[in-house]
Amino acid sequence: MVRIAIIGGGPTGASAAIELAKIKNSEVILVERRVFPRDRPGETLHPGIESLLKQLGVYEQIERLNPIRPKGIHTYHRGKENFAFYGGEENPQWQGFQILRRDLDAILLQRARELGTIVLQPQTVRSVIKRNSRVMGVCTDHQEIMCDFVIDGSGGSHWLQRKMKLPVIPLSQTLITHFGYTTENPGVTEQPQFIWNKDNWLWRAEIQPQLYQWTYLPWKSSASNSSYVTRGQKSDVTWRKMHRAAGRGYFAGGDAAFTLDPSSSHGVLKALMSGIMCGYLIQNIALRRIGEDDAIDYYNNWIAAWCETDVGHLQDLYRKMAQWEMCK
Repeated sequence: MVRIAIIGGGPTGASAAIELAKIKNSEVILVERRVFPRDRPGETLHPGIESLLKQLGVYEQIERLNPIRPKGIHTYHRGKENFAFYGGEENPQWQGFQILRRDLDAILLQRARELGTIVLQPQTVRSVIKRNSRVMGVCTDHQEIMCDFVIDGSGGSHWLQRKMKLPVIPLSQTLITHFGYTTENPGVTEQPQFIWNKDNWLWRAEIQPQLYQWTYLPWKSSASNSSYVTRGQKSDVTWRKMHRAAGRGYFAGGDAAFTLDPSSSHGVLKALMSGIMCGYLIQNIALRRIGEDDAIDYYNNWIAAWCETDVGHLQDLYRKMAQWEMCK
């Protein structure tokens, strides 16, 4: 019997649970502290996510929502407008997805339940159980869960890192994004808008008919007086990464492994891919196709390379659009 505990019921945790259902004679326990639904920034999804939704067995449920399918993004910068297809001029047929995160999270978690995942919700994980430098389980506010592996899908709160006092490397100044919803059209067409200024950017998109989501990120104090700052919700999107996202008995995926701001456009994609990868590697450890130490090294290198690539792209973007050096 292989037993896995997953912290967090978002895309990382749910996708890991779905992948882990492939292991025969296993028990997957997912602990989520919040009652769904919940709102999160970043609801415009790249076309590349379609194959992952099919792999996870949720594409048909997503299609039933009849989501808005944008073909690209309108970018506004220094008074100029530019429209870029997701697939470039060569593949203008590529389409992204506008999906409320509350809907996506609910569909993924229900799929995990259908495949046998035990979901403890709402329940809070309080501490980690360690023996001889190995993670052996977690304690919730109701029970002790002993297991072979723990997957941290807690997002930017970095639950496992904080409890184990593992090092996190800051990669930018402090960044706080503000986001919310409105039923009044702010001037958005079928395609999302990305508006860049010298000290902030604003993202606007229609995510359901007559429901619009906005995300605002200021990186200079001069932009902190905007009315967007006093509206909606906020989230810490300071760029940061765990020094090692995997170790003996644990893996961290999604924002728990590394966090970047929503302009990277890879948040949900990263969550799903890393959740699947965590599940895949644990499967192969259980089947003795790969040693645990080799799996840990592979995952750490994979996460580090992804983070480095995305940070490089983001840094180039901020230099080009705002003449700003975001990295420390």
